[in-house]
Amino acid sequence: CSRDWSSDVCSSDLIDATAPTKPTLIDSAINTSGYVNNAVQTVTGTAEANSTVTIYDTDGTTVLGVGTTKGSGSYSITLNSMSEGTHTLVAKAVDAAGNVSSASTGLVLTVDTVAPTVTGVTDNISATVTNAPITFTVTTSEALVGTVGTGNFTATNGTVTAVNAVDSTHYTVTVTPTSGMASGTVGLSLVGTGLTDAAGNAVVSTSLTGMDTQSIDTLAPNAPSAPTV
Repeated sequence: CSRDWSSDVCSSDLIDATAPTKPTLIDSAINTSGYVNNAVQTVTGTAEANSTVTIYDTDGTTVLGVGTTKGSGSYSITLNSMSEGTHTLVAKAVDAAGNVSSASTGLVLTVDTVAPTVTGVTDNISATVTNAPITFTVTTSEALVGTVGTGNFTATNGTVTAVNAVDSTHYTVTVTPTSGMASGTVGLSLVGTGLTDAAGNAVVSTSLTGMDTQSIDTLAPNAPSAPTV
C-alpha cells in the first residue's frame, strides 16, 4: 500500500463514511402559480461532485430519474413522464463509497397539460321564439387566466354586447339579436385569444352552438291594410 509514514496508515485503508450534503433541486419551468404544462420535466441542482443523484416522486420510492454530477457538482436530469396533479419531488445523492445523503427540500409542482374547455351553455329565455336580448351562461372546466370580454365571444344572428364573470368558472354573455329577421337562431362561439388556465394551457376557439341556441323573430309584422268600407 501507499503508506503515510507520519501516521503509519496505508491510504488504501482510509474509509469514507461521510454522507454527502443534501442536494439542491430546481425546476425552472414551474410558473409563479406552481404549475407546469408538460408531463416531462428537466430538473437541475447541485450535489457532491461525481455523485449519483436520484429523483423520487411523492411517495419517496418511485424513481423519476437518475443522473450524475459533474466535477463542479452540478447536474441536469430529464425525468420520466408524470401524471396529472400535484407532486412533491426530492433528490438524494450517493457518493462513490455508497454513502447516501439526506433528501433535498421537497419541490412541489402541479402537472396540468389539459386546456380549459366549455362544459355547458344555457340561456335565460323560456319562450320558443324571442326578439329580446338573450343572456347566455357559459360554464368552463376550470378558472381562466386573462380578461374575458366581448372580444372572446361571437354570436350568430346577433351582437355580443356584454360579458360578465359570475365566478371563476361561470360567465354571462348578453347578445342582442339582429333586427329585421323573420326567423333565425342565435348561438355563441368562443374566441380563445389571450386566455389560458393557471398552467398556461391555451384556450382553443370553438363553436358553442351545439350546447345551446335560441330561436328569434325580430321582423315587425307588416302594417295592416286599410279596412274596406
